[in-house]
Amino acid sequence: MKILLHDYLYSGLTKEFYSNHNVKNLSYDEIKEKLTEYSYQWLPYFYLEGKEKGFEIDIVYSEDFLLQQKWCVENNIDCTADWDEKVAIEQIKKFSPDIYFFAGNFKYYKSFFKKIRDHVGFIACWISASIPNNLNLENIDLMISDNEKILNYAKAMGCRAVKMLSSLPNPSTSINTYKNRSKELVFTGSLGRQFKKRNAILKYLIENNIGVEIYGMGLGEDSLITTPIEVVLRRMFPKVYQKLYDNKIIPLANSLKSNVNPPIFGEDMMDVLSRTKMILNMHSDYDLNYAVNMRVFEALGSGCLLFTEQNREVEKYFKNAEHLIYYSDKKDLLKKINFYKRNKNLAGQIGKNGQKEILNNHTVSKRIGEFISIVN
Repeated sequence: MKILLHDYLYSGLTKEFYSNHNVKNLSYDEIKEKLTEYSYQWLPYFYLEGKEKGFEIDIVYSEDFLLQQKWCVENNIDCTADWDEKVAIEQIKKFSPDIYFFAGNFKYYKSFFKKIRDHVGFIACWISASIPNNLNLENIDLMISDNEKILNYAKAMGCRAVKMLSSLPNPSTSINTYKNRSKELVFTGSLGRQFKKRNAILKYLIENNIGVEIYGMGLGEDSLITTPIEVVLRRMFPKVYQKLYDNKIIPLANSLKSNVNPPIFGEDMMDVLSRTKMILNMHSDYDLNYAVNMRVFEALGSGCLLFTEQNREVEKYFKNAEHLIYYSDKKDLLKKINFYKRNKNLAGQIGKNGQKEILNNHTVSKRIGEFISIVN
């Protein structure tokens, strides 16, 4: 059985990878392997684990121009207009998979699957993020998701839909003991105006003398402006904009900016987590009570004490004060952070319990078994 995975990697991750790796003289396959290992994403590690298990499996990163350009050179394919879809289709034709598992950009749902229908045996898709209205699910055999909203949408559209969680990408990560970790409290993730609740919680902690180390993106002024009126005001009438929005947007951004480090991805992020005692997690409004986000698996798998908001879906798999800590609001979070800062042995034990639960039940190896059972 031949399996082809098709994934999307954050542009920040690929940019960071190429700035840290000299790949000029490497082949397509050599770059792909290095990028996959660096990514620390669960589907790329699905590919690596599949290879270890002896599957005939490959992966495509269709929106990585440097990587795809290398493939084009090696295969005498033109890599100009509409290169992303065009090259991916050629790769799919060449591999001719029995199972094609897609986890990429929503733009591909428009007509891409129709174009490849005759070149694949079975099309399965993974979606975890909020979906656009009227997403086209034609030519898809199976929708897999960790979010009940997405599964319900797929079923309403007449598509078979099955639940599967994401997972810890690599269970062999080296873990420091809790007491030897140098970072007390960390948050890593997206910020900006679309994450008002998240920003407000971080701002509240900082104002209450909680030293939280933040790695994030989205606090530039442009990211805080989302409506056409605000864009026009800022660019054409800056004084009016300043007067109207000084007490609404900019103070929140500025209060966080001094505490924010550049975003981290892949191996760099996992290195930070392995040196961190406590991690903050906040699901998006779309995921809250409907999904378990990746940070849960990454943080628990790294042996951190994880603070995450009360979430019905997470509570199905992880127990409060045994695997992680749930909080109800920012005041409850502040209280619990201070408690576990004073009780480090207990915090370390809960972190160890959470890690054990992940390694026993939520690894890529486990998910591959689930996936094969589902598609069969």
